[in-house]
Amino acid sequence: MPSHIFNNPYSFASGLGAKGYITSQLSAGLLKLGSVSLRYTSLAKHYQPLIGALVAKRKSVEPGNILKIDTLNEEWRDKDSVMLHACFQLLSDCVKKEELLSGHTDWDADDKHRAAKKELEALYAWWQCYEEDDIPCSEEKYQEENQMLIRLIHIRWALWT
Repeated sequence: MPSHIFNNPYSFASGLGAKGYITSQLSAGLLKLGSVSLRYTSLAKHYQPLIGALVAKRKSVEPGNILKIDTLNEEWRDKDSVMLHACFQLLSDCVKKEELLSGHTDWDADDKHRAAKKELEALYAWWQCYEEDDIPCSEEKYQEENQMLIRLIHIRWALWT
């Protein structure tokens, strides 16, 4: 495959994408490994399903560095609001998806863990009942949100599963 395909960020703009480019090259019976060009005819049909399966597998794995914030839509938001929603989405994901409160952590190990579990439950319950005011919100509401964020940051050590 030509190296310029991967060096140029706009090279997939034609709609082929990596899978389409590779598949079209295999269908044509062409494969370039380094500086060696290979031509074949019968192997092309055998590699297409493999490449399709690899691309499908790559798309099915959810990356760990992407945070889907369920409480926000596609509309523009000020970053202070996004920060609130992102932090509590992380808490929600830990509680729901990773079973933070019922998983592997021994919450009865000591006073620190018992207090952390109680605080996590309180913060999670607050977020589940949270209703957003019209933007901008009142000063009291903004201060309450800040206090909840601060409380969450103080126990972030407990957000591992």
